[in-house]
Amino acid sequence: MRILVVEDDLEAQRYLVNGLKEAGHVVDDAADGETGLTLALSRPYDVAIIDRMLPELDGLSIVAALRVAAHDVCVVLPVDCPSMTAAGLRALADACSDAAVPEGGGRTLDPAAIR
Repeated sequence: MRILVVEDDLEAQRYLVNGLKEAGHVVDDAADGETGLTLALSRPYDVAIIDRMLPELDGLSIVAALRVAAHDVCVVLPVDCPSMTAAGLRALADACSDAAVPEGGGRTLDPAAIR
């Protein structure tokens, strides 16, 4: 699989990229939203793992731009569920709806599929 990781926490980014590469995937990475969007629009990806809060351009804006450009990519928006409140989950659902993310986040990604 070709996977894009857009994460500004460089330690988390390195962990994801190294693990995915060790599993045999082709991985590109970006540490800010503008670079992430540029990469996402420049080549086809099977999966894009995009942090929500990024410098330059937030993750939901990247997803919205990908949907406008009709890019068919499985988008994973990591969420820290244990600390997420009900109000926070509702706000995330509303934001995803505004960004044209299908209900449930789009296609379901089986973690075993990226091993």
